[in-house]
Amino acid sequence: MKSIAAEGGKKSILIDATCLGRRKTGNETYVRALLQAWSRCPESDLEITAVVHPEYQGQEYPAIRWLRIPNRGFFSRQFVSLPALLRRERPDLYHATYWTRFWNPYPRTLLLIHDLSFVSFPQGFRPGEAWFYRTVVRACARTAAHILTVSGFSARELRDRWGFGPEKVTAIPEAVEAHFRPAGPDWIPSGERYVLYVGNLHPRKNVAKLIEACHRARQGEAGGWKLRIVGQKAWMTGDVAAAARRCGAESWLEFTGYVGTEELVRHYQGALVTCYPSLYEGFGFPVLEAMACGSPVVTSSTTSIPEVAGTAALLVDPQSTQQIAEALVRVASQEKLRGEMRAQGLAQAARFSWDRTLQETCRLYRRMTGAGS
Repeated sequence: MKSIAAEGGKKSILIDATCLGRRKTGNETYVRALLQAWSRCPESDLEITAVVHPEYQGQEYPAIRWLRIPNRGFFSRQFVSLPALLRRERPDLYHATYWTRFWNPYPRTLLLIHDLSFVSFPQGFRPGEAWFYRTVVRACARTAAHILTVSGFSARELRDRWGFGPEKVTAIPEAVEAHFRPAGPDWIPSGERYVLYVGNLHPRKNVAKLIEACHRARQGEAGGWKLRIVGQKAWMTGDVAAAARRCGAESWLEFTGYVGTEELVRHYQGALVTCYPSLYEGFGFPVLEAMACGSPVVTSSTTSIPEVAGTAALLVDPQSTQQIAEALVRVASQEKLRGEMRAQGLAQAARFSWDRTLQETCRLYRRMTGAGS
């Protein structure tokens, strides 16, 4: 098979897109949105190849070349199949996410690292898992030609935790996809009053604390409201179940599991307020998605989240049940405040654009490959 490195003088970029269609949430959102942006405005001096798993059934944009590799598990895929594909295709740049073969590495690798939660928040991982990530991802980062991350916070983490300076790391913020938007004029509210949480369930997301805060907040509000949790169970979710039992939450707590994009948008649009009290984030997609859909947001004052939320959300200490509860009561009980927060949130979400993210990423591609020089 002909190398992709010599198509009409273009510089070839091979992207690991094997997360697509696998409900990998943040990783999948990033890759899908970047490829969608490319399909809208491809660059004339670059050529993109996306590598997916054999079962992928999503959209394949004609402006992108698509390849499939065997789906034989994580280790085989990352350390055997993808390296073999790279030897065969010889792209000018390989854009990987977290993982690449760190022994005999591909010399032109751009490694995307969203965050270092496995370093800074190891208690949120199963036994041995944080050690494995710390050891292997750090080895991958050391051998990569350059590291791409998604926030100023994560860039500082890479500097402070692993010693990678600005010559090694570039931060390009993510954005919100176009289907996250406010309800149209023909939208009919369901009449339900609910606080919304969106995200996987694991310790870093702090969902047990949210349940406790909602229990406290509901005690002082006439009529009450529900807490709707949208997302799939990931790992170590026992604290969530225990909090629900302690708070007697059976009548006001809903778990939807994983939902598709259209349903997710409707949940955001109908929410009284979206609450995202995460303890650690590299970016924080749900904050921006909620704002783009017109939902007021209560979220954490820590890690990357203030970069994303700006002044459009109520920021709280995620460790404080009292602060979360007070913020929820304040937003839920004040219609005028909710209106102001909706307007501010829409303006904040509009500051982020996947087209702009793509443009900045392509500039980095050119810098690394010499395209246009």
